[in-house]
Amino acid sequence: MHLYQENNGWFVECVDLNIFQKRIFLISQLEDVSVYDALNVPSEMEIIKILNDDERTHNVELVLGPKAMNQFRKYHPIKAKIFYTNPFQLSGICRFYIDTSSTEDIEEAVHWLLFLGNDIEIQKMPKEVKAYIKSTHLLSKISQRLI
Repeated sequence: MHLYQENNGWFVECVDLNIFQKRIFLISQLEDVSVYDALNVPSEMEIIKILNDDERTHNVELVLGPKAMNQFRKYHPIKAKIFYTNPFQLSGICRFYIDTSSTEDIEEAVHWLLFLGNDIEIQKMPKEVKAYIKSTHLLSKISQRLI
């Protein structure tokens, strides 16, 4: 179970033992919580397997410079993973997954890229995100070398 705050709301990320999938719930929308029957509790290895099977591969990969790292520390999506490439944590590689079927997710990701600034280099990005950037004329704010 993981409790976190994002976009002015508190969320809990947990394994739903009724359907054996990882789910994210907005805490303010929870109505009924009950204790799970101790006889049917899956083992720790089964829960780890559920979590690993549910992990989606990343479809966005960014190389972050020092200025972008500062912005990343201020705010980043909960799903973004950072791999430091410098012992002083001044640069790194950021990987995360964007659901390309959701325009809201694409829009949020693009605005976050603008928030990071020009000190990023895009290594991998879905074509739907590139198309959104071109269609909304954000190319003036995101330099051509990034796309």
